[in-house]
Amino acid sequence: FCKQCQLHQPLRVKHCWDCGRCVRTHDHHCPWVGTCVAEGNRVYFYWFLVTQTLELGIFLIEGFCALVAVERRGARAYPPHWAARRIALVLGLTLMLAFFAMAFALTCFHSYLAMANLTTWESVRWFKIPYLKRYDPELGSPFSVSLRWNLAAYCCPPWCAAYTGDEDASDSCTSSWGPPADLERTEDGWAVWRLREQHIPKSIDCPSCCPC
Repeated sequence: FCKQCQLHQPLRVKHCWDCGRCVRTHDHHCPWVGTCVAEGNRVYFYWFLVTQTLELGIFLIEGFCALVAVERRGARAYPPHWAARRIALVLGLTLMLAFFAMAFALTCFHSYLAMANLTTWESVRWFKIPYLKRYDPELGSPFSVSLRWNLAAYCCPPWCAAYTGDEDASDSCTSSWGPPADLERTEDGWAVWRLREQHIPKSIDCPSCCPC
């Protein structure tokens, strides 16, 4: 029961003090995007991480190429600022490498969370969450079913037409791949999570990557 919102919290709901409300399938509050990452926007946050990692990787390569060019041309090409240019490039590349490593690590971590059907909050605070502390984290998530099921639940937002009964679902979640049919939904499309037997996905049973 949340004393701040005065409501009974379903499974995987957490009150966010920064947003001032309870959030469904809460992952974490991200100061970089200024809101909570949760069930309704986590797939968009994931692709934000992917694009940021690619962008930083491209900048890193371009910066390295510029540093090589400066070293090859030497003092003759850049007098009298050659030394300053080299120091600036090295410092910039060091900072870029740090950001790239952070973005890459976050992308890998959230890829794992998507496949395992976990959230950052559950992964970090496992033994302090009432519905998880009796489970062994080494045996996997009690919400996990299969890799395909987990990715479908992660990739399809609550307003996905395939969940809401819209026959024209081809523009959102394709029926050939489809979301998990046995995942209960509220009238608004939000997931109703149930504790299951713990499971760790070990093989890809999906014929193609997520189309959502």
